[in-house]
Amino acid sequence: MVRDRPARLRRSPRTSLHPTEQRRGRRPHAGQPRQVLVRGGSDHGDLGRSPRRTGARGHAERSRIRLRRRTAVTLDDQLSSKASSTRRGDDERARRVELLLLAQAEPLLRYFSRRAPLDDAPDLLSETMLTVWRRAKDVPAGNEGTLWIYGVARRVLATHHRSNRRRTSLVDRLRDQIVVHNPAHDQLDDISAHLHHLIERLPAVDRDIIGLVHWEGFTLEEAARILEKNPSTIRTRYARLRQQLKSELQAEV
Repeated sequence: MVRDRPARLRRSPRTSLHPTEQRRGRRPHAGQPRQVLVRGGSDHGDLGRSPRRTGARGHAERSRIRLRRRTAVTLDDQLSSKASSTRRGDDERARRVELLLLAQAEPLLRYFSRRAPLDDAPDLLSETMLTVWRRAKDVPAGNEGTLWIYGVARRVLATHHRSNRRRTSLVDRLRDQIVVHNPAHDQLDDISAHLHHLIERLPAVDRDIIGLVHWEGFTLEEAARILEKNPSTIRTRYARLRQQLKSELQAEV
């Protein structure tokens, strides 16, 4: 008769303890496969892989992992440093342009006052300063910045003069058309008082036909649309009016 082994010496015939499990004091369940934690076998610490590689191949793999980590850290540092440097550069540039504009505000105002009406000088100065501020990245440092600002001021002044010339030319043309070339004034100057009196005695529709055609320059068809009349009716009335006024003037003479 074989005596039973002590309980502490019994081993399960189906499973065996891994040394790691022995150290942790855990026993696997019956039928559960053992799992081995691989140290440094991959980037993610995979389970079930072969133990850590050795030799040239393992060394190369570990070197690549360390290189990727260092590269990621270095890239983050570079991006952070670049962003911080960009912000500092923008702040310094904005401060430099602000001081330059403050220093040149009064000289620029005198510049515009000597070359444009006094009432326009403040507006020209404001437009110049706004343009410079919008293009702050293009403003050079030092004395070149002052020259650059005056170049902007010169272009603003040239645009102002062109606008004034166009506006003045338009006003002159309108004044000439209204005062000199308006058919209404020519008619009053050329026709006799008797003809004017005859026109005033005409019915309202006939006066409108005469006015639209001779004073405003519309055609008979356009006058018909304005008066909401049949074009043939307007042509007939206009022909009758001309003959009537001609006969009355000849009779008066």
